[in-house]
Amino acid sequence: MKRAIIAVAALIILGTHAEAQLSKADLDEANRMLKGTLYLRINLVCAHDWGDVSFWMRGTRWQTGLALKTLTEVGPTGSNVDLSQPRVADSLNRRGVVWWFLPNDAIRNAKVYKTDDGFLEIGAEGLPPKDLEVTIRLVGANNLDDFKAAFQRAFSRVPLQDDHAEWPPDVRKAIGERRPLLGMTAEQTYCVVGRPIEIRTSELDGKKVETWVLLQDIGRGMSLGEVQDVADDVTTDCTGFPVSLEFIDGRIASIGFVPAAADWNALSEKEQSEVEKMVEGTLYLRVNAVSNYHLEGRTVVSPGGSNLDMAVLPETFTENGAIWRYFPNDAIREAEIIWEDDGSVSVWAEGAPPKKGEVMVHLVGFMSMDEFKAAFNRAFSKVPLQDEHPEWPIEIRNAITERRVVEGMTAEQAYCVVGRPLGLSRRDDAGKQIETWLPPQEIGIGMSVEELKEVYADLKENRTGLPASIELIDGKVVSVTGAVK
Repeated sequence: MKRAIIAVAALIILGTHAEAQLSKADLDEANRMLKGTLYLRINLVCAHDWGDVSFWMRGTRWQTGLALKTLTEVGPTGSNVDLSQPRVADSLNRRGVVWWFLPNDAIRNAKVYKTDDGFLEIGAEGLPPKDLEVTIRLVGANNLDDFKAAFQRAFSRVPLQDDHAEWPPDVRKAIGERRPLLGMTAEQTYCVVGRPIEIRTSELDGKKVETWVLLQDIGRGMSLGEVQDVADDVTTDCTGFPVSLEFIDGRIASIGFVPAAADWNALSEKEQSEVEKMVEGTLYLRVNAVSNYHLEGRTVVSPGGSNLDMAVLPETFTENGAIWRYFPNDAIREAEIIWEDDGSVSVWAEGAPPKKGEVMVHLVGFMSMDEFKAAFNRAFSKVPLQDEHPEWPIEIRNAITERRVVEGMTAEQAYCVVGRPLGLSRRDDAGKQIETWLPPQEIGIGMSVEELKEVYADLKENRTGLPASIELIDGKVVSVTGAVK
């Protein structure tokens, strides 16, 4: 059993913080309810901080200086990880927050006891591969009925799909495999992915549209090593969830980019040697190569797309500490192939002058050499992007070379200059499709120049030099504002 602790306190804002009033008979009944294996109905969110905490292990409460401080709040009438709010609280989305335990994860050996300050806590163990100690505090459970209500919000006695025999077999199977499925309701989807980071609402042809922006990294703003300090069985800090899910009238209508599994072992030795040769010489990026301040690459590319497609942008790209230094058409060299333990391939390289520093792009979703090449060619070009298109007007190709957006450019041509915008809005006006792009203005989002220099010593300012906004009508640039001369 790992000596990492998840402390989940239910300091619920929906009820009072009065101490528990359960009698000994009530506590005995509560413990009978906790026997056997239980399945979570909610996310258990914690923060990787230092501080004194008591935790439960093998029937005994212990004290430790390393605390995974509780952030999930649950009580008889609700929780702070349900779907009632459009965004999760900032306290759940800051650096150091860990989202590893999800709905339908199992725990066992649970026991309820009273703390020294009069509250109730449930000590339990996660099941492999999440075999961490779990401590859950229930506040507002002032009687046995309150405890039962909170219990029902937090736990199920059976896997969540087995709790709903009335759901279609394909839906129940997908929940068991943790796969969102077209046609799922929000309740069914929550059983798979838990609480989305953000819920956006709109209308389309009179129908309600809801877009869930899903969690992409287990540890918010954390390196893989930091996440492994919490849970050493973790081999990737990626959740593997789609970037987004779109619901129309309450059911999933579309599923965003999914970082699909890969297996470089499926490539022969000859093909692996060919892969090594593919990165020789100078390469030109087709996508933004975004990293965090640990220089861990956030850009993921598959044969069918990337997590920088023009749909919903993952939170990891917009949070403080995200670094947008490398854009489409930037040159990289001295590239190396990293054969990752999860079967994916990472391309590590050095930026070519005037940009100095490390670059990393992850390639996923391939089980053959043809699929690997498709992913590779979505991420890289052997020549500058404008040289791939001699059919484009010379003034357009010159503008791309000079990294300038000019009126009359198509969306594809503008993307070669600015890459994926941080902000993207679309609307229909009298039959014309209008898009507004808001390119990133800071290289390091929310970072000072001094912090950025710790990552890239050659940088003197935290500005991308890109336009503040670009407007396109029917796929053509009609105005550019805020461009740096």
